[in-house]
Amino acid sequence: MSLLKCGHSPGSDGILPENLTHLEYADDVAHIAKSRPELERMLKKLMDACSRVGLEVNASKTNLLTSCTTTRAPITNRKPIYINGMSFEYKKGTKYLGSWLSLPLDHENEIKRRVQCGWLAWRNIGYLLNHPTISKEIRMRTFNACILPTVLYGCEAWTLRSSDKEDLAIAQRKMERKMLRLTWEDKLTNERLRQATGVIDWVEEATRKKLK
Repeated sequence: MSLLKCGHSPGSDGILPENLTHLEYADDVAHIAKSRPELERMLKKLMDACSRVGLEVNASKTNLLTSCTTTRAPITNRKPIYINGMSFEYKKGTKYLGSWLSLPLDHENEIKRRVQCGWLAWRNIGYLLNHPTISKEIRMRTFNACILPTVLYGCEAWTLRSSDKEDLAIAQRKMERKMLRLTWEDKLTNERLRQATGVIDWVEEATRKKLK
């Protein structure tokens, strides 16, 4: 991943002397501007640079986010930016490098989205995780290697509230009960459930990663 500031180069200590205005990773580019006119100039420069090497900016995949609160107009009603006949529209949020990004930052939706991704991963390997002939050790290691990183992707940036922790815990317990082929009629405390599966606790792991 490259962090660039137009017209400046890193100092001897490798730290950029001014605020970052560009985040570039492969074909994903983020521009950070302090005003709408500045953003328009940056987009124009990007489009001109792309055209010189035969590339083109895809307006339908380019979203504008703003943290400006000086107007009461809804985000989706704000006037798009028009450059070279292309329209760039404001959005409430967008997917960037695998995470959901919105301004102001709201990790609640991102956490819910990661839990959904975890269930999608479960659909692919769930038959292994609750197979009666597969040992507990293999099922536990598979869960920790496949489901856990899917759910906790980007958790280092999360601000976990009590409600977020509860959502993660509930989702994990549902998966653990499926691993053991339990129904809601099967009474089992959370402590005994964790002892039976032996998997890593999502909330504790997210907190640990946050503190690293």
